[in-house]
Amino acid sequence: MPDVRQRAWERWQAAAGAWRGWAICPSLSMPTDFTWQLSSTDRADEFPDVASALASGSTALVLDLEPVVGVHIAADLSARRLADVVLVLPRWPHAEAILPTGELVGALVAAARRLRSRAATPPHVVFVLDGVRAGTVRRRMGDPRVDNRYDLAVGDLPTLQQLRDRGIGRIVKVVHPPTS
Repeated sequence: MPDVRQRAWERWQAAAGAWRGWAICPSLSMPTDFTWQLSSTDRADEFPDVASALASGSTALVLDLEPVVGVHIAADLSARRLADVVLVLPRWPHAEAILPTGELVGALVAAARRLRSRAATPPHVVFVLDGVRAGTVRRRMGDPRVDNRYDLAVGDLPTLQQLRDRGIGRIVKVVHPPTS
């Protein structure tokens, strides 16, 4: 595995804090060979500021967005030491896949530089989901792409009781508005 992806994965794991057991991201943790490039982080003004969702009570914030957007928002919240951030992005990396991984890996590596781990447990946790993980795709006969779309399973996120046991009192889910 390239060292830069390994270091980025280690930083994301540290930023997950006590929630790291829920983190999954084969795009960083699997030894694969595909082209990716570093993502620009100077587009911060393009990402919504969701910190106000963490203003009251211990919160689990679920970012079910296009994953590059979710990664940058989570890194910002971590940099501001507002929350532990957990990647739940089992998008399988492949050079020729329906869901591309190059831009996502670039964003994960670039954003990892801004992550902070906290000595004390923050009152909030952010789960980054892939908002396009199961989208409909029209495929022609003979389409050579690997189908790396997926659905989340019951065990991919903590149960309500597990959240409560860790002091979480509310859940806020952020999704893209539907397009018409």
